[in-house]
Amino acid sequence: MNNIFLGFGSNLGQREQNIEDALVHLTGDHKMALVQRSKLYETVAVSSYQQPNYINAVMQMTTLLFPHELIQLTELVEKKMGRTTKGLGDPRIIDIDILFFNSEIISTDGLTIPHAFAHERLFVLNPMNDIAPTYKHPVFNMSIADLRAQLNGY
Repeated sequence: MNNIFLGFGSNLGQREQNIEDALVHLTGDHKMALVQRSKLYETVAVSSYQQPNYINAVMQMTTLLFPHELIQLTELVEKKMGRTTKGLGDPRIIDIDILFFNSEIISTDGLTIPHAFAHERLFVLNPMNDIAPTYKHPVFNMSIADLRAQLNGY
């Protein structure tokens, strides 16, 4: 069984419900199970143009899927929910990112684990800190709590 952390974000429509719906789609696959979830956080969009604020959360899950199967599933859920583009900075009904997969480091075309920016984004680190403050980032060998403190000074 693989231990994973997924980041969820939505800034279109019923943002909180979009995250819930995405979680239902994911856990509907018998190879996925929710372990724990963070609080919801409202955050400003990281984009070059103005758009609505995001609701973000992190879910710890277990899965029998391999990383490339997991990315296929998350992208399928995004499409089912109406996401039409993977462009950077675009508003989105749902965004599901694989933040961590066990303690693996993977870098292939279309898949980078840990997520390339997880260590520098509070919309990832704050919800991760809710559920796994002692989890060690496999690249930096620092806990989530320490990475978070490094960014915002507490």
